[in-house]
Amino acid sequence: MNKKYAVHATLTFALLALANTAAWSHANIVPKDNLDAYTGRSYEEGTSAFMEISLGHGCRSDQGVAFPTRHVSAVFPNGEDLSGIAYTVDGSGTRYAGNALYGIKPSVDGDWDSIHPIPGTVAQYYSHGAKSGDVRAIHWLGGFVPDSMYENLEFKASLPKLDSCVGKLRVYIPVVQYCDSGLKNAWVKTPTANFPAEVISAGYAPFIDVLRNESKNPLSAECGGVGQTVEVYPKDADVDEFLPVNGVTAKADVDDADGGNDNRAASGDWFVLLALAGMMLLRRARCG
Repeated sequence: MNKKYAVHATLTFALLALANTAAWSHANIVPKDNLDAYTGRSYEEGTSAFMEISLGHGCRSDQGVAFPTRHVSAVFPNGEDLSGIAYTVDGSGTRYAGNALYGIKPSVDGDWDSIHPIPGTVAQYYSHGAKSGDVRAIHWLGGFVPDSMYENLEFKASLPKLDSCVGKLRVYIPVVQYCDSGLKNAWVKTPTANFPAEVISAGYAPFIDVLRNESKNPLSAECGGVGQTVEVYPKDADVDEFLPVNGVTAKADVDDADGGNDNRAASGDWFVLLALAGMMLLRRARCG
């Protein structure tokens, strides 16, 4: 149990927003719309889930000008060995370390020029065989999401079973929105080398809760009938390694990541012009 408390102390956290966007709605995990015993952002241990990161707005400058989102990155806290806290199990009952999330895959989404699952090393887990590699982050690149619209980014993941006296595992997923004019919403808890204090604000992070099914996985007598909560957050080094996109950090101009390309905006302008031209031709035909 000592290891559990150590991980809890070093990994607990909350997500953050840029100081100049702290009053805005936060990026978050979309609550489930199905009615079951695990509602909202809560999921049963040992199951798989389809989840969505919701972006409710773009980025805003100090002058109050809103800019569209162009790239998004999310990092998962699956780089830690959660032995004694959570586990996976093979068909013979052998237990493996339980990563906070595993088997992560993003959905195909035509709103983005490219989507990149970023692989990395994790503690060994079991999923159709023993594995020590998984997706550590996802990058959605080359999008165009105006401030007046929202976007949901879907991915799927499997969830571990909970060990010892753990009744709830809160899993945080830091997210960064990269917008035009070098602006970004850095939903990160504590300052790092790539995400300094001036571009984050403490207090919140997108998260899900993995809940113990006590009818199938009852707490032992030593727990006193009370399940404990453990929170998991990526290390600062993982935030710095996996959240920047194409070398862009919180201190760089996001336009550099795609050469300032605005093909989506240009395509939209051409669509409007063609529509207007069609309306004019139709009006002339009717008048003739």
